[in-house]
Amino acid sequence: MLNIAPAGAASDLDGKTPGGVYLCQVGPAISCGACCGLYNIQHLSRENLTHLLKGRTQRFARVPRTIEAIDRFGEETLGAEGRHRPMKNFHHCPFLGLIGPQQTTVGCLLHPRADGNKGIDWRGLSYYGAYACATYFCPTCRELAPRYKRMVRQAVDNWYDYGLMITETGMLKTFFEQVEKRLERTVDATDLEGRPAAMAVVQRFLAIKHTWPFADPETFRPANFFFNQKEYAPPAIDFKAPGAETSRWAPVLTALWSNLADWQALCAAESFLDRMAGDLSAALAAPPLPPR
Repeated sequence: MLNIAPAGAASDLDGKTPGGVYLCQVGPAISCGACCGLYNIQHLSRENLTHLLKGRTQRFARVPRTIEAIDRFGEETLGAEGRHRPMKNFHHCPFLGLIGPQQTTVGCLLHPRADGNKGIDWRGLSYYGAYACATYFCPTCRELAPRYKRMVRQAVDNWYDYGLMITETGMLKTFFEQVEKRLERTVDATDLEGRPAAMAVVQRFLAIKHTWPFADPETFRPANFFFNQKEYAPPAIDFKAPGAETSRWAPVLTALWSNLADWQALCAAESFLDRMAGDLSAALAAPPLPPR
């Protein structure tokens, strides 16, 4: 469900969200458009996607608010940007743009509260229709532990990494479980208060899709197809190298399309993740800084 950012804090909507943690429009520069196919584009990068969304937003501001004009904008946008998508059965909505006073948040240009719409809900003209847009919640809402969702929501510092990672339920669960195992206790967003070093490590993990050194360049796809059909899932990794058993990091390694040709490569990849989990556990074990 991709809406306009709420007037209050995201936590104000927790009670109305499946799973108890609101994830869609988190703050002035943090939101997720993954369910609208945001990342299903060719040549995906933060720079390219930001440029694309800015251009759409500027063009849509000049579109008359009529059914014909909005339909034409959608068709022209898809035609100009190219209809070929890495995941052909995952619709990329041409009405995704940048919203808010500074246009720093990904959002729906058809939403009744979006600029120029004067309270009229135009989402019925989208591919999925207004009802789906208003009521859909991704599997993360129900499947990921609330404390992990709060950790991500507290630490994330940009919409691009947030949307790429918040739907990666297996990755997030595995990472935070490994941290908790080291600490021998559970973690939550309150643990990040007064601990900027811990915030920085969580942000490093949330950026891992564009820093992971073990990705297979021939097959790697940052976007996640997180729907129940499991179409376009990354291939399972063969962990049967001599001396290796199924990795404790298997969900992360698989989701990152890792190329692990032998046991040495597996050990190196696991060590990379172990260091990150160790850094976070150490930062969380340290006393918080005093309030300013």
